[in-house]
Amino acid sequence: MTAIEPFTENADSVDLSLVDISTFINVTDALGGNDSVTLSGGQSQDDNFTGGNGDDHIFGSDDSEAIFGGFGNDTLFGEDGDDVLNGGGDSGDDGTSLLYGGNGNDQLVGFGGNDTIWGGTEDDRVTSQGGDDLIYGGAGADSITAGAGNDTVWGDDGDDRFLGGGDNDVLHGGNGNDRIDAESGHDTLWGDDGDDTLLGNGGDDLIEGGQGNDSLSGSTGNDTFFGSLPDLTGDTIADFDTTGATTDRIDLDTIFGADTRGLFTATGGLLDLDADSVGDVSVTGSDGTTWLRETDTLSGHTHFKLALTLFTKQADSVDLDSYDFGNVVQVTDALGGDDWVTLSGSQAGDDSFTGGDGNDHISGSDDLESIFGGNGADTLSGDAGADTLDGGADADLLYGGNGADRLIGGGGKDRLGLGAGEDSVVGSLADLSGDTVLDFDTGGLEVDRIVLDTIFGSDSRGLFVADGDLLDLDGNGTGDLSVTGADGLGWRRETSGGQTIFTLKPPLFTDGADTIDLDTVGFDDFGNVSKALAGNDRVTLNGGEARDDVFDAGNGNDLLVASSDAETIAGGRGEDTIWGTAADLADDLVKDLDGGDRIFVAGGSEELADFLDGRAFADLSVAIPLDIGKGAPLLSAKVAEGGSLVAEYTTIDSQDGVLVRFRGDSTGSNPVPPPPPPPPPPPPPPVEEEEPLPGQGFGGYGSQIYGYGFTDDWAVGGTAADSLRGGAGDDTLFGMDQGDRLFGDNGLDLLFGNRGDDTLAGGEGDDTLYGGQGADRLGGDAGRDWLNGNRGRDTIDGGDGEDTLHGGQDDDRLAGGDGDDFLAGDRGDDTLTGGNGADRFYFGASSGQDRIEDFDADLDRIVIADGLPGIDSIEDLIARLVDTPGGALLDLGDGNTVLFAGITRSALGPDHFAFA
Repeated sequence: MTAIEPFTENADSVDLSLVDISTFINVTDALGGNDSVTLSGGQSQDDNFTGGNGDDHIFGSDDSEAIFGGFGNDTLFGEDGDDVLNGGGDSGDDGTSLLYGGNGNDQLVGFGGNDTIWGGTEDDRVTSQGGDDLIYGGAGADSITAGAGNDTVWGDDGDDRFLGGGDNDVLHGGNGNDRIDAESGHDTLWGDDGDDTLLGNGGDDLIEGGQGNDSLSGSTGNDTFFGSLPDLTGDTIADFDTTGATTDRIDLDTIFGADTRGLFTATGGLLDLDADSVGDVSVTGSDGTTWLRETDTLSGHTHFKLALTLFTKQADSVDLDSYDFGNVVQVTDALGGDDWVTLSGSQAGDDSFTGGDGNDHISGSDDLESIFGGNGADTLSGDAGADTLDGGADADLLYGGNGADRLIGGGGKDRLGLGAGEDSVVGSLADLSGDTVLDFDTGGLEVDRIVLDTIFGSDSRGLFVADGDLLDLDGNGTGDLSVTGADGLGWRRETSGGQTIFTLKPPLFTDGADTIDLDTVGFDDFGNVSKALAGNDRVTLNGGEARDDVFDAGNGNDLLVASSDAETIAGGRGEDTIWGTAADLADDLVKDLDGGDRIFVAGGSEELADFLDGRAFADLSVAIPLDIGKGAPLLSAKVAEGGSLVAEYTTIDSQDGVLVRFRGDSTGSNPVPPPPPPPPPPPPPPVEEEEPLPGQGFGGYGSQIYGYGFTDDWAVGGTAADSLRGGAGDDTLFGMDQGDRLFGDNGLDLLFGNRGDDTLAGGEGDDTLYGGQGADRLGGDAGRDWLNGNRGRDTIDGGDGEDTLHGGQDDDRLAGGDGDDFLAGDRGDDTLTGGNGADRFYFGASSGQDRIEDFDADLDRIVIADGLPGIDSIEDLIARLVDTPGGALLDLGDGNTVLFAGITRSALGPDHFAFA
C-alpha cells in the first residue's frame, strides 16, 4: 500500500479525524500555505502539530495536544484536554493569532503580533510576548503574563494572577480574589468582584478595586484610585504618596452636597469620603496628613489628594507666585534648609513668612509683608510695600526696597539696606551693636529712623554730632551702630513710648554749588555744617561757632573764607582758594594743598610775597609753618613731599594781597598713607574724569566704586547711574536709582539692581542677581547662578553652569546658556532659550503666553506646577497640545500657553513632562 502525503506547500484542508493517520507519511507539519487542519483525536501521532508558514486554522481534539501555528496569522483551537497553543514561529513573528484553549488546563503563548487569546475553562497559563493583545482568561484560576504592548486582559471567574508587562495595559480581574501586577506603563486596573490585590507599579495608573475589601497600590507615578463609596469603603491603599513626590489622588464617582470641606485632616489612617465623620478607605501613612477635596461638576466626581507640601527641612527653591494657595498645606514657613523663596504678589496667604533654620534667601513682592529669617545667615528683600524684615539670629543681609519699611537685624552683625521710603531700623542695644546700615538717607529727602527699644536715663542728649560713621546709641561715648555716610552729620535724639528714636537733622550742604555764610546760619537747625560735599561752593566760616572749625570743602573748585577762629581746613578735590586776612588765617591749618590750590592773604605786602615765593618742602608728614603776619601766630600747611610755593603780590576782587599757589600732589588727610591693597581687576574708563571711590562704601551722584581685589566688599550706589565692581571676594552690591552697572567679578556675589534699567554681571562663582524694577540685563557668567529679573522687561542670560533663571513680572527674555538650567518666565509673555544642556522649563498659574525657542526633545523637559485647573495627569497635558504654524502649542488654561517653536505635536510625549 502506498503511503499518503496529506500536506503540501499549498493551501491544504485536511480533517485527520476522518482517516487512519497510520497510513500517512507526515501528520505533524502542514508545511506552507494557508491550511485548515482538524486533528485526529485518539490517534497520538498528531498530538504535536505545526502549522508551518501561512495563515492557518488548526482545530484540536479531545487529546492533550501541542499546536504550533508557525509564521503567519494563525487561528488555534485546543478544544478538550490540557493543550499547549503557540501562535508564532519565534519572537520575531508579528502575525496576528487567535488562540482558544477550550476545556482543560491549557498553556497559550502569543508572539509579536496583536493576538487574541482566550484560555477557556479551568486553570490556564497565558503568555504574550509582544503586541497589543486582547486576553481573556475564562473560568478557572488563570495565570496571565501580558508582556510588552498595550494589552487588554480580562480574568473572568476564578482567583486569577496577572502580570501586565510594559506599556499601557487595561487589566480586569473579574470575579474572584485576583492579584494584578501592572508592572510598568500607564495602566488601568479593575479588581471587579472579590477581595483583590491591585499593584500599579511604575507609571500613572488608574486603579479601581470594585466590590470587596481590596488592597490597592500605585507605587511610583501619579496614580488615581477610583470607585463608588461602597466600593472604596473597606479598601486599603498601601502606598499612596504622602511625600509630595508624585500626585496620587482618590476619585469618588459622586458628589455629596452636604460635604463642603476644602482642606481637612485624616485621622487614624482612615480617609472620610462623605464627611460623616467615619473613615471609609484606609490610606497607609496618612494619619495626621492634610487633604484637599475638590469637586468636578462636569463629571460629577469628587477628587481627594494630599495638599501640596512646598517646603521641607531640606534646601527648597520655591516661587510662591507659581502656586494656587488653595492646593497647598502651608505657605508661611520654609522650615529648615538653605531655602530660596520668592513670595507671591497676588495672594495674601504668605504675607507673614518665616525662613526657619538655614541660610535663606527670601524675596518679597508688592504686598505688605512681614518676613522673618530665623536662624542662619539670611538674605531678605522686601521689594515694594511697607514691609517688616526680621533677620533673626546670625549675620543677615536685609534690603527693604521701596516703601516705608521696618528692618530688624536681630542677633549677629547684620547689614541693612533701607532702599526708598521712610524706613526704620529697630532693635535692642545688643542687637544693633555691630550692625551696619548701608544707605540711611543722609540727604534729607526721606526721614529714616533708628529706633532703640529702650531709654537710657543717663543719656540726656538732644542734638549731637556723630564721630565717624558709628552712632552712639546709649550715650556712653562709644559708637555702637555703623551708619554709612553719617560722619560729621547732626543727629536728633527723642524718646517716646519707652523707645529712643534717632533721626538725622537736615543737612545744610548739597551736592550742588552752595553759597553759604555760616555767620548767618542757626547751627542747631542743621545736621551737617562742616562738610560742603560736591559742587563749586562759596563758604564763609563762622567766627564764634566751634562746629565748623574743622571744615572739609569736598569736591569742586571751592572758595573758603576763614574766620577769626583757629580752624583746620581741607579743600578736598578740585582747585580751591582759602581766603583770609593774616589775623583770620593765624593758627589755622590747611591740610591737603596740591597743584591748583591757593591761599590768598588779604592785605599782605610785597615783602611777604617775596618771603614766601620759592619755599620748598621735604617732609610731607610735618605741617609747615608759614609766617604771614610778621610775628603774629603762624598759618600751617601740609604740602606733598617735593612741593613748593609760588607767591605773588596781586589784587583779587578789588582786594590787594598775597596769592600763594602750590606745586605738588595732595597728601590727603592722613600723614602716612596706608599700604596699598591688592590690585583690582582693570576698571572701565572713568566717567567725566572722576576718580573712582575705594572698595567699600556709599556712592554719591554718578559714582564708580571698585573693590579692593580679594576682600569681601559691599557697595551702595547713589541717586544717579553708578558703576560698581566687586573684584575678587564675596561681594554685595546695591544699585539704587537710575541705570546702574554692577560687576560681581570673582567670588560668591550678591547683586541688587533696584530701580532703573540696570546691567548686572555676576562673573565667576555661584552668584545671586536680583534685577528689581526696570528693564534690566542680568548675566550669570560662570558658576551655578540664581537670577531673578523681577519687575520690568528683563533680559537674563545664565552663562556657563547649572543656573536658575526667573523672569519675574512682565515680558522677559531668558537664555540658560551652557549647562543643565532651570528656566521659569513667571508672569508675562516670556521667551525662553535653554541653550546647551538638559534644561527644565517651568510653567504655572499666570505664566502668560510663553515661547520656547530651542526645545530639545532628546534632553529638555517641561515642569508644570501641580494644581492647575483641569490638568490632573500627563495625559491631560498631551491632550491639550495642538499644532500651529509656529510649532506645537500647549494650552494650560486661563489664557496661559506654551509655544514650542519649530516642534510638532508628534515630537512630544509623556516622557517630556513632569509635575512639581
